[in-house]
Amino acid sequence: MDNAKARPAEPRTPVYTLARWVATALSALLFPIRYHGADLISSMDAPYILVSNHGSMLDPLMLAIPIKRYELRFMGKRELGANRLFRWVLGKLHMISVSRHMTDMAAMRASNQVLSQGHVLALFPEGTRKPPEQLMEDVESGVSLLALRNRVPLMPAYIHDRIRLFRVTHIYFLPQLHYEDLLAQGLGKDTVDALTQRLVQTIRAAREDVLKKHSARHAGN
Repeated sequence: MDNAKARPAEPRTPVYTLARWVATALSALLFPIRYHGADLISSMDAPYILVSNHGSMLDPLMLAIPIKRYELRFMGKRELGANRLFRWVLGKLHMISVSRHMTDMAAMRASNQVLSQGHVLALFPEGTRKPPEQLMEDVESGVSLLALRNRVPLMPAYIHDRIRLFRVTHIYFLPQLHYEDLLAQGLGKDTVDALTQRLVQTIRAAREDVLKKHSARHAGN
């Protein structure tokens, strides 16, 4: 699943570029973000799937800041497009509209197309914003199905706590999640479920590691 040939950066679109500038300014002035492991994602060639937990509406923008070579295509709940102007903006930001908690075949086809065209697909498999204590509960299996079907790299990310005003939030980009052993078993419910659990465990383990480091730091003071 590793890309043998480097892909060039894709052309920039005006609205997305403006949104990245705004997000960068927000990060510098109001919602400070500290990135960890950004080199893992900045050197990654598309197509791939970026998967993260979800605690804030700002998550897609803040995840996009260090990914400078590509523009993220991300899934968002259909209700976000109720307003015509907002729907237009979200379309320019490459949002794929999805109906939550049900099989949305149109969204799945759009996601497959994103990957087949060599883009980056960003997904929040929790389906909605969740507090930290409910990290990766009730995870949707669609991300695993997309990864196995398209055989693209799966890049997990962990956002430590909710993005808040004037409070530093840490975002961790984690090493590529390999699943060649599951591919060898074929595409089916068992392999989809196994990959979903592997993803859940990876992000939960990242949280546990961060909490342990914070505890050790406070104990040493």
